[in-house]
Amino acid sequence: MIDNAQNDKVCLGVIIPVYNGEMFLKEAIYSVLNQECKDLIVVVVNDGSKDNSLSIANQIASSDERVFVLSQENQGVSAARNNGIAFLLEKNVEYIGFLDADDVWCDDFYTNDLKAEILSKNSDACRFSYLEGNEELTFGLLYEVETEEYYGQDIPLYGGYFCSYIYRAEMFSIYSIQFPVGIKLQEDLSLLFLFLTVCQKVNYFKNNMFIYRSNSTSACHSKKDVADAYFNHVIPAWDWVIKSLVIVQDKKTREDRISQCMTMKKTFLCEYIREASRNGESLKEIKKNLNESGLEYLYDDFDIWIDDESLNFWNDFKSKPFKIWMKNKIYGFIFLIIRKILRNNRYFQMKKYPIDLLAYYTKQQLP
Repeated sequence: MIDNAQNDKVCLGVIIPVYNGEMFLKEAIYSVLNQECKDLIVVVVNDGSKDNSLSIANQIASSDERVFVLSQENQGVSAARNNGIAFLLEKNVEYIGFLDADDVWCDDFYTNDLKAEILSKNSDACRFSYLEGNEELTFGLLYEVETEEYYGQDIPLYGGYFCSYIYRAEMFSIYSIQFPVGIKLQEDLSLLFLFLTVCQKVNYFKNNMFIYRSNSTSACHSKKDVADAYFNHVIPAWDWVIKSLVIVQDKKTREDRISQCMTMKKTFLCEYIREASRNGESLKEIKKNLNESGLEYLYDDFDIWIDDESLNFWNDFKSKPFKIWMKNKIYGFIFLIIRKILRNNRYFQMKKYPIDLLAYYTKQQLP
């Protein structure tokens, strides 16, 4: 925990990376600007958009001095967020938050009272409740946390969504923490894990921070997508964490965190098998990808698993690979049919998302 008594800093800087996000970008920006507490700045990082995203951001920036716009060639969301962090460090903000260009902050999140409480806690990071909603933001599901305070080794390293935290800005500079450029999946959760590892104090607040807009187009749809996702992005994200853990001085803590990263990699190998089976990969292709992944050393190392379900799944796959492959293939086919039937069904959406989001976010007439 860093002792910082300066009162002349902007309390919060919010980074919104965008790539071809013209449909929801204006709504995302104004959901932040319309908060009760005005002690914040927003930096929109345009990642080489080919639509009107940059024009929308510039238009808003021209009418509100709290909005800044950066533009770069398309390099991916990690590079965009890193540029946003560097910009906010120059602006000397106290905390940094992140919001995706298709999500929104809840109406009454950033109040003057919350700002005062955040500053009084002087935490390295703060976590908040958040909601997941359908694309129209009419129905939702609440992921609520209770008010808690954690120190050192007791700080939970898992749980919550990356954007449901705010992060002490100086920590990015002191520990040289950046997002892993080139990794497109798990880049946010792996950074969250690394950041929380070096925190000395984290506070949980019950306040509802934002609404995650569920996007059906973001999932993997082809055999190639699944293999690429796990072997070129998800698992390498945790390799990146392992390499980055050199910033942890305490040897025991560092070794413990490395073991947890290995656990994540094993678990995602199981997830790959499930997803690949459901998306049409043959058993031969799955075995080939596993053998070519260079992860053979994980196969027989069962010292640490994240849960018994993953361990049992892996043992079953080793002993009865065809049965496990066929079982997941059938499940995937049934799930796909049900999803297509129910995707636009109002009753099904209300069952999946039982909360009326109007209680948390009121769509206003935008300028």
